[in-house]
Amino acid sequence: MEVVAKLLQKGRQQCKEVAGKEPATIAMSLRMDALEWLLANLLELQLALSGFPGQIRAEKMSHPALCFLDQQEWRPWPNVQSRPLPEAQTVFTDAGWKTWLAVCVWQKDSSWHHHKIQGMAEDSLQALELWAVIWALGQWRDEDLNIVSDSLYVVGVVQLIEEALLRMPKRNFGKTVYSAPMNHKGSNSAVLHYAYQKPSNYVRLGEGNDRADRLVTLSSTAPVDSFEMAWQSHSMFHQSTKMLKRQFQLSWADAQGIVKSCD
Repeated sequence: MEVVAKLLQKGRQQCKEVAGKEPATIAMSLRMDALEWLLANLLELQLALSGFPGQIRAEKMSHPALCFLDQQEWRPWPNVQSRPLPEAQTVFTDAGWKTWLAVCVWQKDSSWHHHKIQGMAEDSLQALELWAVIWALGQWRDEDLNIVSDSLYVVGVVQLIEEALLRMPKRNFGKTVYSAPMNHKGSNSAVLHYAYQKPSNYVRLGEGNDRADRLVTLSSTAPVDSFEMAWQSHSMFHQSTKMLKRQFQLSWADAQGIVKSCD
């Protein structure tokens, strides 16, 4: 829908350049209730139609050039939301720096359960936690779901990626995200950042987050060697050669090689 909003802006501008005035009517191939919801909630559409003096209608398109709009399956209400869903299953995700492990933790019938996902050396910490979120979305595909993450980056990615127009990436991880179950989920989900949520009757935030943190911290997985840790750290924080050498006790050649590989 953000793409449609950009088309509306461009169309209004071209009408003013060619005819010297705004179009009299803007028609959109949507149900009226969907159009009303979008106008009230989608900032991009609000900006595209800001100050429009004419009439906005929801109707089926008849012009051949606009037939593609009728062929789209519009989803006016996003499946991924930013506020907790009442009575929904709550899953906590976390990822470990030293263990290269991502986990999902949830409570069911007064018992706590978890699922571990072993990452690889080339996975960043954010990628690991995104793996956990994707797993949870697929596991509870037909149920309302709250996902609580302590990674603000991951929360932002998941909230923005739904129905996004993406180029097909080369890496296998990117392809998985591209076809993630968030775009095929039949129910609603809320992806929440732990630091910005307040405890409630249906989300035991502190306990669930602590359990996830302990699982990735106390895992028996063998530690990653210092070179891999340095490479991963530099991919996120871009330290200098001198800093990498001192922080991870590397040789100057190894530290310099890591820095040059990211240039």
